[in-house]
Amino acid sequence: MPNTFGKGMDAIESPPDQLIQDARERGKITAYIVAARDPATSLEYIVKILNEKQPVVIGMGWPTWRKLGRGHFLSKQTARDGYAHAVTLVGYKCETGQLEDTRFIFKNSCGVSWGMAGYGIATYEYLINNLGSAVYLDSTSI
Repeated sequence: MPNTFGKGMDAIESPPDQLIQDARERGKITAYIVAARDPATSLEYIVKILNEKQPVVIGMGWPTWRKLGRGHFLSKQTARDGYAHAVTLVGYKCETGQLEDTRFIFKNSCGVSWGMAGYGIATYEYLINNLGSAVYLDSTSI
């Protein structure tokens, strides 16, 4: 889906009817909320989902552009009060095996000119302090 940030809902074109019909015949997608008692447990669940090669869409607090700068690495920045952003976690790296040392790889919606060709990294510490909701999608053939 193209990024239409700032253009309003009317800027999003409806897909052709045939494409919608083909999608309905192809499969079913179910969204599951990652429900946990705290962010640390949510991140444990998210790692398990990523290990199954399933991306996870998260909402998280997002810093101002001044705090983020031209970077793509979220670590010690403070999120802007009352402001959040959704990204898709697609993987992670952890060289020590300790969850607290994990760096999560995410795809941003800003396009390939942002970050590392549209991707960024968020540390475990950043997500512990700024993670909101998390959802993963499961598809089944009909």
